[in-house]
This record gives sequence, C-alpha cells and structure tokens, in this order.
Amino acid sequence: MKKKGMFVSLLLCATLIFAMTTVAVSAEEEKTGGFTFGAACISLDAPIWIELMEYGDQCAAEYDSKVIWKSSEGSLENQISLVEGFIEQGVDCILIDPIDAQGIIPVIQEALNAGIPVITMGNLVEAGVNDELYNVCTTYPDVRDTSALTDLIIKMGGTDKTYIGVMGTVGNFVSDTRQKAFEDTCKAAGVEYYVSDGNWDPTTTLKVTQDMVAQAGENLGGLYNLDDSMCLISTQAMPEGLPVAGHNGEAAFYDKIESGDVTATILIGGAHIGYWNILTAVKLAQGEKLDHQVYLKTYIVMNDDVKTEYWDGELAEKYASLECVDVPTARELAAAPAEMLDSLD
Repeated sequence: MKKKGMFVSLLLCATLIFAMTTVAVSAEEEKTGGFTFGAACISLDAPIWIELMEYGDQCAAEYDSKVIWKSSEGSLENQISLVEGFIEQGVDCILIDPIDAQGIIPVIQEALNAGIPVITMGNLVEAGVNDELYNVCTTYPDVRDTSALTDLIIKMGGTDKTYIGVMGTVGNFVSDTRQKAFEDTCKAAGVEYYVSDGNWDPTTTLKVTQDMVAQAGENLGGLYNLDDSMCLISTQAMPEGLPVAGHNGEAAFYDKIESGDVTATILIGGAHIGYWNILTAVKLAQGEKLDHQVYLKTYIVMNDDVKTEYWDGELAEKYASLECVDVPTARELAAAPAEMLDSLD
C-alpha cells in the first residue's frame, strides 16, 4: 500500500509539473504577437503621418497586433497625458514623437519603471533610468543629411547670397538638430542666413518664410525647410528659380523635384518610419534587447541634371556615406522595408 501511495504521489507531482510547464510554454508563445502599442504623435494631420500610420498598422497586422494612434496636437501637456493613459492601459510598448526632448523624460521613466518599453521616434532622448532600463531612440543621420542639403543649395545659389531656414519648434530634437546643422554649414561656407520656427503649422510657416524672404530681399539665395509638406507651403513665398531643399521624402515633394520646382530632399518617408518603428516596438515587446540609439538608412533625392552639375564630385566625396538617387528609385525605396543601421558611417 505504501508503494502504491508513493507511486500515485509521484504521478500527481509529474502531472502538476507538466501542467505548469505547458502553461509557461503557452505564455511564452503568446509573447510572439497579439500586442497593443500606444503612439503619442505630435500631430496626425500632415501627409507623412497618414502614411506613417498606414504602414505602421500594416506591420502591426503582420504580428496580429494593433496600434492606438493619438495626436498630441502640438502640446507637451497633451503628450504627457496620452503617455500616462497608455501606462494605465498597460500597453506592450509606447511610441512617442517628443515635442520636448527634456520635458517628456519624467513620464518616459514612469513607463519604464512600470515595465513598459518606450521608443522615442526620430529623437535622441536621454531618459534612461539606468544602464539596463532605457528608452530606444529610432533616429536619422540628420546632421549629415541637413548639412548635405544646405551645401547643395549654397553651391547652386552662390556664396555671395543669403539663405533662409524654416524649422519646427525649439526643444524638439529633430528641429534643434537640423537647425544647428543648417547654421553650422552656412557658417562654414561663409554665407549669411536667417532662421525661423514654423511650428509645423502651415499658417506660421508661410508667415515666417514671407518675413525672411523680405528680409533677404534681392540677395536671397535659397531655402531649406526641415519638413517636405511645410516646405511646399514655404515655396508659395519664394521667388521662382531659386534652389529649395526639403526633408523627409514625401510623395508630393517628389512630384515637385521631377518638375524642377524644388531641388532635393532626404528620403526618410512615412512608410519607412511607420513600418520601422512598429517593427522596433514588436522586437521590444518580444523581449529583444536593442541599443539605446538605432539609425535609419537615408538617401538624398534629386534629378540627374542637378546631380551631374552640382552633386557629383566635391559634394559626393564630402558625403560619401549618403547615397544619391533619382525620384523613380526613391519611390521604389520608399515602398520597400527600411534598413536599420547599427551606427553612422
């Protein structure tokens, strides 16, 4: 009887261990998909954001997941409130396009301490709690790319001219980075320049462009605007025939490059950004460890005649790590999966 009782006990233990192991394996399998992500964007109105959401949702669907897209309407307070809401909901990852790279840090740390991974999209935000607990920054080579665009329009317009730059908002990492690169490149070339914030707002962008065009007068040499959709607004105030550079690689801007109305842009693209960021969120939700800062591969886009006359040679050598492509190639690349770089060249 004692042997039989011992056998039954061992059998029950084995059954319990098997059941516990099965539950653990099932829980692990569930981690491969079925995630919910929360995204606190600056706004959702610009074409690039519409494209970003479309391709982000496409990536999420491939992993049986979903994204809750929310607009901060340009307000840091709204953005903080949205992130706090996502923390309450217990989403699997939070994505933020920070309006203020410093002001957003406390709520990012709150999310990290709650066990929720955080991605700062297109922004370098130093919100790490410690060496093991930090946000992942999906960033672009903005210093190199903005410098290349600025050098290009200066080469086309001449060093005896004045150049104007329309940026986003002070405190936004992308805007601050692109503004500094624009200013540093103008200084290095020895040209005069003016800079104003357009706040990613069409009315403000047009007004500040008009003001700077009037300020530069007949000495105006060209324009750089940190965002393609806002750049097309700026062109309404620009005299014809001057070099104009945008940034981000939007479809409507490619049309203008082909027609010769604008000069060049950088291919980042909403499709690339959306798919790339959500794929990064999936990896984090699955428990993969990523570096604090990762980079998206970008391209400079222009017509062949501009490339031959102004880019090839000196500028191509100076920016050897930045591949130059024409519009048809850019359209193909924009629809393809983005490449993530481990580091800058």
